[in-house]
Amino acid sequence: GRILPANQRQHVFQNGTLLITDVQPEIDDGHYSCEVRSQQGGAPVSRTFRNFNKNFSFRDNLHEGMRTAVTCIVTAGDGPLTTSWMKNGHPLEEDTDTMIVYADEGFVSTLTLKKFGLSS
Repeated sequence: GRILPANQRQHVFQNGTLLITDVQPEIDDGHYSCEVRSQQGGAPVSRTFRNFNKNFSFRDNLHEGMRTAVTCIVTAGDGPLTTSWMKNGHPLEEDTDTMIVYADEGFVSTLTLKKFGLSS
């Protein structure tokens, strides 16, 4: 393998999440691996990804206080997958107004906002 090039399209968060923006399949498609090392040794983990990042927008007729949901469906890759929901480059966490449901070994994930608003 080779180390990912340092550029503005790729960012690795402290929790190990790899975010690739402006995905270019001819460049980004392929097999990715992550090696974690501790005092006890390394444990390589690898996955093949075909779809990295899907940007979306909320529907136009959505008003503050309304409930809304967005579903992400990954159509290819090795399961089980870990899907992360991000807002402005930061991972979204579940709370009383935000619910995240995962299904089908991570290939399907639904983000539900119970009260859409300016903080959404």
